[in-house]
Amino acid sequence: MATPWIMEKTFLDITDTVGLSPQQLKTYDQTGTGSDGNSYMTPKTVTSSSVGGTVAREITSIEIIPPQNSSGVYEDLRSIYPILDDQPYAHYIYISGYGEMLINPMRYKFVGGPSMLVTFGVPMWKVLTDPRYAGKPNMALAATCPKYNRTLALAVSSRYGVSSTANGGTGFRIIVRGYEYTDEMLAVLQTVGGGWNDTIHVWPLHTRFAQNPNWPNGYTIQYQQPSAGLTVAGLPGYPGGTKQGPVKVGPYWHKAYNNQATDPNSAFIFSNSTDVQGGTGHINDGYDDLGFTFKGTKNLLLLDGFGVRGVSLPPGQTGAPGTPGSNLARAGWNIGGDLLPDEVGGNEGVFVSENVDTLGYGDAEVLAGQPGRYLRLPLWPGKLALFDVNAAPFVGANGTAIPQDQVAVSITGTIVEAS
Repeated sequence: MATPWIMEKTFLDITDTVGLSPQQLKTYDQTGTGSDGNSYMTPKTVTSSSVGGTVAREITSIEIIPPQNSSGVYEDLRSIYPILDDQPYAHYIYISGYGEMLINPMRYKFVGGPSMLVTFGVPMWKVLTDPRYAGKPNMALAATCPKYNRTLALAVSSRYGVSSTANGGTGFRIIVRGYEYTDEMLAVLQTVGGGWNDTIHVWPLHTRFAQNPNWPNGYTIQYQQPSAGLTVAGLPGYPGGTKQGPVKVGPYWHKAYNNQATDPNSAFIFSNSTDVQGGTGHINDGYDDLGFTFKGTKNLLLLDGFGVRGVSLPPGQTGAPGTPGSNLARAGWNIGGDLLPDEVGGNEGVFVSENVDTLGYGDAEVLAGQPGRYLRLPLWPGKLALFDVNAAPFVGANGTAIPQDQVAVSITGTIVEAS
C-alpha cells in the first residue's frame, strides 16, 4: 500500500446525460449504476465508492454542474442527497441542483474565491491536529463531515423533468470529494493534538439577555463517542456519521421552495407545522420543511449560511412566470412568534427586493453580471443559535403574492439532536 498522505480525493463522479422524467427519483449506487440500469460513472475518473470496511471516509464537498435545456435555461434538478452505508442522508443534506439557487457548484465557479464558503464541516484530521480545535470543547461541532466506511451512493429527483442530451439538454454532473483514513492513520491522529474532547458548550449572547431559567449556563451537553473509538469501524459513530449514539451531530444543508403562493401582506413560513406558525402545503415534502420544533428539547441548530432568492419557473412548469423576486420584500426568521430581525418601522426581517438582495445566492448573472458563475450562500448577519424555541425561516411579499415555486430559501449550519 502507498504511503498514506492526508490529501483530498474523489469518491464518486456521476455524469447523467439521460435526464429525469417529471416526478422521477433516480439513485446511483457505488459503481455509478443508476436505478434505471444505466452506467453513469464519469469516464476516466473513479470506478467505485465502495471500500468494504477497509478504510473510513468523510465527505467535505459535493460539487454540481447543473442541467440546462437546449435554450440554455436551467432545468429542475430539484433535490440531491447522499446515501451512506445504505442509509439515506437527506435528514442532514438535502440540496438543490437547480442553477438559479445552486449553493455548491464547481469550486472554481464561485464569485469571490476558489473554495467553498461553508463546507460540511472541518475534516477529522484537522480537528484532531489543529490547535484551534484539538482537545478543546466543541470539537463535535466542528467535525461534522459525513462519514462512512462501506459505500457511498447518491439520489436525485426532479418535479418537472430534466432533458437528455439527445433532446438538446446539457445533462448534469455531481462530484463528491473528501478524505480517507486507515486504522494506522487514525491511531496517529488521535495522539497528535491531545485526543478527543466530547464536551459541547454554547453560550450565545441572547441567553444572557433572555435569562431563560431552563438554560442558566447556555447549552452544555456531552457527546458520547463510540465504544469502538477512533478506528475505521468506529469513525461513522462520530459527528456526521450514520452510527452515532443517543446524541447526534451533523451538518445541516437544506433548501425549500414556496409550494403555494404566499400571502400578499403577511409572513410566509417555510414549514407545514403549525408549531412554527406554518400552514398545510407551504412546502412540498418532509425534507423541505425548515421548521424546528425545539421548545422543551435539548436539540440545537447553529446557523451559518442563509440565502433567499426569487427564482424563475423551471421548464415544464405552468403558471404565471412574472419576474423573479419582483414581489419579494423581506426575509428572516420566525422565532417563538417574533419575526426577526426587527427593522425600523415594524418592517420585520431583512429588506429584500429584486435589485437589492443581500441574501442572494446561486446564479450570479442577474446580480453580478457573471454568466456561468455563482454567488456564495451569504453568512447569516449575526450569530443565530436555536435551542429551546420553535423557529422557521420566512419571507414577506410587497403587497402582491409571490407565485408558487418563485422564492427559494437555503440554509447551512450544524444540528445537534439530543432529545
